[in-house]
Amino acid sequence: MLKISFEMILDELEQEQPEPQFELGDDLLFTGVQLYERGVKNLSPDNLYMCRSEELTQEALDSGCCFLCIHTPPPGGPDLKGRHVVLLRAKRVGLADVFNTIQRLFNDMREWHQKMHVSLIQNNNIQELLDLSEEVIGNPIVLVDLSFRLMAHTRHVKTDDEIYNEVVRRGYHPAHTIDVLTRNRHVEGIKKAKVIDVEFPLPMMTCYETMTRTFYIDNLPYAYLRMICSSHKPSKSLEERFNLLAESVEYYLQNNHSSDNVNHYMYEYVLAELIERKIEDEATLQERLRFVGLQKHGQYQLLKLDFDDEDNTSLSYVQEQLLAIFPESRPFLHGSNIVVLMNFENKYNSPEHIKEHQFKMLGDFLAYHLANCGLSQIFSSIIQVSDAYVQATASLELGKQLRACGVELGGDSPRMFYYRDYLVYHLISSCAQQVHLGSLCDPQLLAIREQDRQKSTNYAHLLYTYLINECKPTDTARLLHMHRNNVIYHVERLSEQLGVDLSDPATRLRLLLSFKVLDLMDCGKEPNDG
Repeated sequence: MLKISFEMILDELEQEQPEPQFELGDDLLFTGVQLYERGVKNLSPDNLYMCRSEELTQEALDSGCCFLCIHTPPPGGPDLKGRHVVLLRAKRVGLADVFNTIQRLFNDMREWHQKMHVSLIQNNNIQELLDLSEEVIGNPIVLVDLSFRLMAHTRHVKTDDEIYNEVVRRGYHPAHTIDVLTRNRHVEGIKKAKVIDVEFPLPMMTCYETMTRTFYIDNLPYAYLRMICSSHKPSKSLEERFNLLAESVEYYLQNNHSSDNVNHYMYEYVLAELIERKIEDEATLQERLRFVGLQKHGQYQLLKLDFDDEDNTSLSYVQEQLLAIFPESRPFLHGSNIVVLMNFENKYNSPEHIKEHQFKMLGDFLAYHLANCGLSQIFSSIIQVSDAYVQATASLELGKQLRACGVELGGDSPRMFYYRDYLVYHLISSCAQQVHLGSLCDPQLLAIREQDRQKSTNYAHLLYTYLINECKPTDTARLLHMHRNNVIYHVERLSEQLGVDLSDPATRLRLLLSFKVLDLMDCGKEPNDG
């Protein structure tokens, strides 16, 4: 049952100048307010009683209950000093007015507390708790996790506090704010604020007093609730209201997060920001990585997966299976895809044959779930995650496109596409955003291809095999089941037709690139108007 402190009640009546006849203690909490009547027995200490001071009896004073009295000093009467009595020398209001004020306070607090309780029972989102608290508290409040991402805020409370407005606008604390928080040891202070911490203006942060409460999950700091006292200054009443909100927020977090998924969630958010290039400067990067347990340097590789039958695939289930294959990774959802960050330089670092076995298992996993996987190149700095994501995306898309038209590039599995195999195709595709694909291909090679189509010959394939075998006639002949002399003869004729010297490395490179262009053209990648 909700209890309200004497301090909160007195704050509500501050303009009436209450005079306690005893020292107020933190244990004075009440479930309601009642009018006191002479002769009433069995007074409850859970209630605050109101009356005129001349109505107090010795029996009432000896009951140990608390009384709030409209004071009109009688000529005699009992001594009130040291008794649980607060006197109101109210000249403008009567007993009924004060009673109604306090009763309204109890009703408002009960209604607010009940709405938050219902929200928690229904497991509604965390934002609703702050929405319900806007009118009751009146100050701007933010809930921020310790990766400095905004989780919720009071959406309809205005303030001129720049830090508050910036985190609301961006959705996270920017680098310069994190720098100030770290430099002035505010981050350390946030981590220790297990109870409400009331601070006067934070140096270089805000001109207002603040209240902060940090939430722990399995003894790990996870998020903090901070109120900027820009509309209402700190008071006991305000602190109690903030504490009631904090208790509800804590209950929600404890029931919806564990230490594992909290760390996983923050990890996912930081990686998503790296992928989207939202973390740009070194100071911000170091601060964010420290909170999620990532190292800046390592031997990383990024995997991106999609599924042919996405509608009938349980992504949460396949995430668990991927984690069983790669215990050193943390698969997470990014958009409609699963992304896996591999780190080959950590405590799970395994011998090479174990890694090979893991990727063999990945191939089986992909085949079973009708999934496809793009793999970036290995990179050494976590800041390169954004580039790796582009690589994994390009290899995934190009790999599926080329596989559909019969171009197989080998690898551990027909559903695994390594960027190293698709880098050239990616370069060509990027160029094709500005020019026609056909314009990137050697025109004479196009002519040979057309000649092959008309006369049912295969000279283009002979030339390609010759080039990828480093212009070695014997190796080419063995692969094509031809006589070595026939290979030499046809290659010489093709060289004349192309008007090129195949001993020139630049010429060979240009022709090999042209063959890659032909692969894309054969897959139906139409040239644009560039």
